[in-house]
Amino acid sequence: MLNVIIVGAGYAGLNAYYELKRRGINAEILSSSDEFEIKNAWLRSKILRKKVTTSFILPKFVNRCKVKDIDISSRTVYTDDGRLDADKLIIAMGAQRKNLDGFVESLLTAERINLAPASKYDEYIAIQMALYLNAIGKSVSYSGGYLDWLGERIERRVRMLIESEGIKQADKAEQVLPPPEPPYPLASYLKVDEFLSVADGVYAAGDVADIGPKLGELAMRMGIYAASRMTGNTKPFRPVFINIIDTGRGKGMHIRSDLPWKGNIQSVKISRLRYIMKRFLERYYVYRKGKMGFLVNF
Repeated sequence: MLNVIIVGAGYAGLNAYYELKRRGINAEILSSSDEFEIKNAWLRSKILRKKVTTSFILPKFVNRCKVKDIDISSRTVYTDDGRLDADKLIIAMGAQRKNLDGFVESLLTAERINLAPASKYDEYIAIQMALYLNAIGKSVSYSGGYLDWLGERIERRVRMLIESEGIKQADKAEQVLPPPEPPYPLASYLKVDEFLSVADGVYAAGDVADIGPKLGELAMRMGIYAASRMTGNTKPFRPVFINIIDTGRGKGMHIRSDLPWKGNIQSVKISRLRYIMKRFLERYYVYRKGKMGFLVNF
């Protein structure tokens, strides 16, 4: 019987587990935490002071333990409970962002905010923060990019949305969103090929894979794909950036693009429906315990 170990129980790890189970393959999934946090719900709750569910307790099938080291060459995971050897290994740990809570608190207490991300791939997060802060009446300026790496059409519409909400452009940031860092015990993000392979029998999915933005929806698809490779999927992984940015005032912008990966998709739609869709997604993943389900084609 195939022995599969999944390290990490975030969006990528959980969906890899669910997909393997659906295909009749048992896997052991490891997590150092008991809790799964919906990042955007947390951000909305923190800034807009909305009473929403921002997390859920991980399912009982998740093995709670601290991962001390990973030997990729031998597909061995060392934990505080001992050594685990795998036939196939999926590394699906999330990135770490130091003191994010403190950073958001500093924005909430600042008289004036001039915000930008440290990394271009975090522009969508910084923009979301700026819109939420603007929605509660803060004096907000933005000095980051406008997602030009997703395409000219998207950049133009994002810029128009920010301007329509009264957020001014500034030349220099005073508050910089800290970049994500590789998860312990890894010293760097993992380089993957077009099949998300790191080495023979080892795959990386989610934030830990060095393919671009650290995005929950993308992580889910990566987890499902990595699992499918173990049952004969020979097609390469096709990344797509899919995200909804909302104004905090009832309007949402739904963005889809694969331009960073040499594709040709570039779509952006703005409406009240997209705002409602984002709220639905947050509740859906709490109810489904992180499982993507029918939204794999979303």
